[in-house]
Amino acid sequence: MNAEKIGKLICDGRRKKGMTQSQLAEKINVSDKTVSKWECGNGCPDISLIGDISKVLEIDVLSLLCGEIRKNRFSGGNMKKIQFYKCSTCNNLVVSTNSVQVSCCGKVLSSLKVEGKIKGKAKDCGGEFYIQFESPMSKDDFVSGVFVVFYDRVLTVPMFAEQEPAFIVHQIEGAEFFVVKSEKNSEDKLFLLEL
Repeated sequence: MNAEKIGKLICDGRRKKGMTQSQLAEKINVSDKTVSKWECGNGCPDISLIGDISKVLEIDVLSLLCGEIRKNRFSGGNMKKIQFYKCSTCNNLVVSTNSVQVSCCGKVLSSLKVEGKIKGKAKDCGGEFYIQFESPMSKDDFVSGVFVVFYDRVLTVPMFAEQEPAFIVHQIEGAEFFVVKSEKNSEDKLFLLEL
């Protein structure tokens, strides 16, 4: 940990929030002299305070520990570079139009790669489409989510163990369907849903 970089980041974050050292100190229950020490690069915050500093300054924990905010290059939202992520702890589904660093529940997530295909069928129900697919939906082996990708947007459909392997969408023309399968004691896997 680089005390000078972390101190500068805390100082910059505090100033962007329009806070004094005393105001920041009060919010995280330390003295203003402690905040001054950090900002001068003469020490780092105790690890037990990093979460509170992160919340108050709205700087993610990883950036705070590294002492710098790494910005992603603008990609223009190219859907051809779409990346899918799933947190195995809380089952959050995340999508990005470029390769980025995504963290959830204190872990950096790896993007999922398509590993095969799952067969499915679509039934037109008067303007909506009922999509069914072949997959067990037990507690140990189930589909935890589906990403429906259009040329200009992504629909995320969370799913749960023991529910029917089906969902409803308003449009299927021009869409690609990506299914996230979760198995007990195994990494999450991504499959293309073939209708």
